[in-house]
Amino acid sequence: MRRGAPIPHPEQAARYTILRDAALRGGHDLAEPADHGLEPIRAVHDPDYVAFLAEAWARRGEIPDIGDEILTGSFARPQMHRKPAGLLGRLGLYTADTSTPIRAGTWAAVYGSAQCAVAAADAALAAGHAYALCRPPGHHAYADSAGGFCFLNNSAIAAERLRPAARLSRGAA
Repeated sequence: MRRGAPIPHPEQAARYTILRDAALRGGHDLAEPADHGLEPIRAVHDPDYVAFLAEAWARRGEIPDIGDEILTGSFARPQMHRKPAGLLGRLGLYTADTSTPIRAGTWAAVYGSAQCAVAAADAALAAGHAYALCRPPGHHAYADSAGGFCFLNNSAIAAERLRPAARLSRGAA
């Protein structure tokens, strides 16, 4: 909503295409990332939160009359004495706002985006530079919560991947 009127969410699939096409026009090579698994993601994000993201869409049947996306308007607090077990409660626990709907391809998109971040970190170590076209971007994601249409914090995942090399270079200096 903006000024009381609904507007389309700015994070659209077309953003990826625009950025990809600009990279190609600039003469850059594109590469598909290898699958580095869940460990680089879990090095930054709470394992229960990661499991929630991976399974949320498959559990959508727990919410009656669900459409093409699931989200909540009720938010559980992390200080509660126990985590909610149901999908609606977990949505409230693991999302910070109503700008992070989960859809059919959400997990595949955020998992793939995180793999791009890991691959770019590895490429930067090898070549001295790299760019990861991560969509959704991830800069609003917390270690245990999605927000602002960001589910996994790709910058943090890449930075964590680079930490061992940084430690080695400080030890060598």
